[in-house]
Amino acid sequence: MPNVLVVVWDFDTRRLRVPVENSLLCIQLRIGALLYMARTAFAKHIDRHQLDYCLVVAPEYLFSKEMPVSFISEEEKEIIRATLIDISKINPWLILVPGTTLWFKSMLRPD
Repeated sequence: MPNVLVVVWDFDTRRLRVPVENSLLCIQLRIGALLYMARTAFAKHIDRHQLDYCLVVAPEYLFSKEMPVSFISEEEKEIIRATLIDISKINPWLILVPGTTLWFKSMLRPD
């Protein structure tokens, strides 16, 4: 049976949403904070316990924008998805649960 460290990041995302301006910077900072929290928690507990995985649960709507525009763009969603995939490949011990992401799909699609 593998040993799993569970880390829960809890804050009120209704009060601290991604700003409409500089949203990509804020998204990258949130992803960085998620990864930093996981690495720090895992490193602190690895000495005392034989840990196999670190499960990190982020708050719901971590990547939703300020009102009145709550939804992020499809491009921003793809950046989040690709970044989380890269992080997962580099850190096989890490299991990320990034919460619900609000995004809108463009009606204009390439051929």
